[in-house]
Amino acid sequence: MNLVSPEDYGADVAHAERFLIGEQQELMSDLQSRMMAHAEALEFEKAAEIRNQIGALSRVLHQQAVEDNTGVAPRMPTSWRSRSKAGVPA
Repeated sequence: MNLVSPEDYGADVAHAERFLIGEQQELMSDLQSRMMAHAEALEFEKAAEIRNQIGALSRVLHQQAVEDNTGVAPRMPTSWRSRSKAGVPA
């Protein structure tokens, strides 16, 4: 059951790595460029997937900004916490 191609999986891992090492703005800019390129090539499904990734990253960045401004320590996303509790490595 190969739901994600090895190339797409590799790209997702690279995006996560860039996000975690602090390259959020560069990553967002790259994703915007890729989304526009797919839209111009009439590849609307691919453009929509990237749009959804941009939206998800924006929500995470916004949540971090809100928590940073309140003095509350950042916390793991809920999905990571639930996997850790289930004994699945995050």
